[in-house]
This record gives sequence, C-alpha cells and structure tokens, in this order.
Amino acid sequence: MAPNKMMALKHICVVFFVLSMTSVNCKTYPPRIESVCLHDCIYFLKYNNFKKFGPMRQPELEEICKKEVPGFECELKWEYDGGYISG
Repeated sequence: MAPNKMMALKHICVVFFVLSMTSVNCKTYPPRIESVCLHDCIYFLKYNNFKKFGPMRQPELEEICKKEVPGFECELKWEYDGGYISG
C-alpha cells in the first residue's frame, strides 16, 4: 500500500475511534420511559415538596422535572440501564 493510503486509513480509524468514545456518554431512553418518568417526577414534586413549590400548574412542574430534581431518581431508567430493584 502507498504511504498516503496508509495515512488516510489511519486517520479514518482515529476518527471512528473518537466517535465511538464520545457517543458512550450520550444516553437516550424510549419515549414511553421518558413519559412515565416525567409523570413520576411530577407526582414526586407535588406530594413530597408541596410546601416548597406550592400549588404549581402542570407545565411549570414539567419544566422543573426536565432538569435534575434532587432526591428523585426514575426507577424505570435505572432498570433500563441494567439495574434491578430488590424487594
């Protein structure tokens, strides 16, 4: 093989390696899991933090839940990632 072809092949391999490593941290879940987790989070906020948030409307609670909520972890996402719930 010519040296230029070897260098091109090496660069292509490096690009694929970098792409494979960067995509490891991207986590997406099926829409059904996202939907259930959003409703679980809203329930969590309404009934565990009512004094802090007061009577808030559904869209406001959804916006809070789209960010990270301290103390709330969606069990469905944990199970989807390979965890298990002991009981």
